[in-house]
Amino acid sequence: MSGKRDSSLSDRARQLLAAERDCVEPAPLKARALARAQESLLAQRLSEVALRSAPWWTFQRRATRVRVGVTAAALGLAGLAAAGSRLMADPPPLAYGSHLALAAVSVAPPVAPALPARTSLLVEPPPASSPSASASASASARSEAPLRRVLPPARPSSARQYALELELLEPARRAIATGSYGAALEAVGRHEQAFPNGQLAEERSALRVRALWASGRRTEARAAAARFNLRYPRSGLLTWLREPGPSAP
Repeated sequence: MSGKRDSSLSDRARQLLAAERDCVEPAPLKARALARAQESLLAQRLSEVALRSAPWWTFQRRATRVRVGVTAAALGLAGLAAAGSRLMADPPPLAYGSHLALAAVSVAPPVAPALPARTSLLVEPPPASSPSASASASASARSEAPLRRVLPPARPSSARQYALELELLEPARRAIATGSYGAALEAVGRHEQAFPNGQLAEERSALRVRALWASGRRTEARAAAARFNLRYPRSGLLTWLREPGPSAP
């Protein structure tokens, strides 16, 4: 009786193995089913060998244990075969590589997701430059900058300046000699504008007093003479004005 059950279970296991060999997808389930079937066959063969060599009073107990183990293995294979047939009948819309990936994910132990690396929001300050580096940088900047030297305006030489002043004041002298006092005052003004502190500034002031006095502008002439005496107290160009009853030469 027990020999018939064992043979029937062995045939059932062989049928499941044959059905699993015909399945194409999924590969991980097929591999597990084949491994389970091979383990059950190996266990069955080992139990048969053990039963043959064991005493008769242990035969009944061990045969019962073997039948229970083989029955559990057969039921597991049947469940795997049914699951494989359902997957074959209604596969999800994924590629073959996706089946393998899903099977690998289902079999592999769960792995904790890697935490993203924390990005630091602190901005590192620029490296402090040494005093020597700052000094060299400023020195190079000064060397690269164009050399500009502010030069004072060129002054003519004393002899040349004297000639220029004399050229401007000579028309005033001639104008006073000819009685053109207005022209004399204009020449005096041009000289004062060109050389306000020139070498002939004393002569220019004296010519102004003469032109004003001769033209009848006595009040202006006396004011100009007072300024002249304050600036040139030792000058003798206005001695004619100090004499009684002065008259412009």
